[in-house]
Amino acid sequence: MMANWLNHAENKAYFIEQMIHLDSQIVDDFYKWNERYGMIEQLFDLMTCDFNA
Repeated sequence: MMANWLNHAENKAYFIEQMIHLDSQIVDDFYKWNERYGMIEQLFDLMTCDFNA
């Protein structure tokens, strides 16, 4: 089910919108985590992958 959710472009836009509206502390923590682990690009690569290909 998660793969199907990530596969829909309209939900990618929704996800980004929700990220923007997260509590600023959560966002700060997320970007600190990304600096350490460098996962944001992999996350968006996963979101744009065609799981049905």
